[in-house]
Amino acid sequence: KGKSKKESTRQTRQTNTPKKHRTEKQKTLELLRRRRAGEKIDELTESSSDYQEERGAYDSDASHAALSVFDDEESEEGALEKVRQSLRPGNHNMDDDSFIVSDDDTPLGAPSSLHSIPLEFTHQAHKHLKSHFKDCIEWMVQKKINPSFNQHDAIYIQAFRKLEPEARGLAHSKFSSSAWKEAFVRALWARPEFCEEELGAGFGEGEGRKCDACGRSGHPARFRVRLEGKPYFQATLEDVEDSGADDDDNDDDDDASVNSKGQPLLPADTEFYLGRFCRANAEKAHALIHWKHALYSWVVQTLSDQGFLEGEKLAERVRWGERKLGALACEIVDEWVESGEVKGLWRDFKNNLEVARSSKQDRWNA
Repeated sequence: KGKSKKESTRQTRQTNTPKKHRTEKQKTLELLRRRRAGEKIDELTESSSDYQEERGAYDSDASHAALSVFDDEESEEGALEKVRQSLRPGNHNMDDDSFIVSDDDTPLGAPSSLHSIPLEFTHQAHKHLKSHFKDCIEWMVQKKINPSFNQHDAIYIQAFRKLEPEARGLAHSKFSSSAWKEAFVRALWARPEFCEEELGAGFGEGEGRKCDACGRSGHPARFRVRLEGKPYFQATLEDVEDSGADDDDNDDDDDASVNSKGQPLLPADTEFYLGRFCRANAEKAHALIHWKHALYSWVVQTLSDQGFLEGEKLAERVRWGERKLGALACEIVDEWVESGEVKGLWRDFKNNLEVARSSKQDRWNA
């Protein structure tokens, strides 16, 4: 009775351990092991064999009973029973409960931070060019109706990034010539208006002139071309500021015009005498280069025709906030979609690209 609970447990484990019958070979091995351990013994008796079975080689104190099974060991059958119990319905521990995250207090639906997902991982990155074209028109309407909107929103940047290579890339690769003079190329890419006049027989000062674009003697001038309009930044469509000349000292602003890269340009009233083939290629290239500016001009003119740019309307919207102005711009675009205006603009843009791709480049050596 005086034994502790721990000792009682040990004794119970000892008592319940069944004795095993040893063979002669096992007895011989046991005798050799005990001799190596330093015991002076010539014969293994039954009692010593039974005792040694219960004690470890490390336990030299005979007063301590050896454990046949450690406290944290369990039988194979017991381990299987635990597995069976864990698989029964309703038998879950705290670890299982803590594994499940409760969302009772969180709002349902899409996360509010959805706008922070990079655009390349959303459907916006895989839209058809037609949808990107609509986004371009929306950007232009927002620019005129809601000037404080975010012009650099990822959706708009993606839209222009998809469309720009289709147009300007084609103009550069197919309809531009390395033989063209730098002054002509700068004017072609900087000024948004292309004005031409065909020269008849005996056209005065232009008679006998070679092409101003390529400078080849075998290309007689057949057209008088002027590249007009203020140079602008392609990304924002804002006019490029004139170079540092003061307004008071310069009656004609175009005399000191520069392009978006700060490079000097010839005045807008400069006349270029072009040969037949250079004129044809320059006209096609110019239309592709300035497609965005031309589309914006259409948007502004249509907004004006529909009364959105009248003084009374502008005064009414002065007190409007950015959100309300943005909503109006989106409504205008939606109405243009419903009326087929956007579809018609897309068809024209698409057809121009297809014609440019399929058309043969006019001869440079004619």
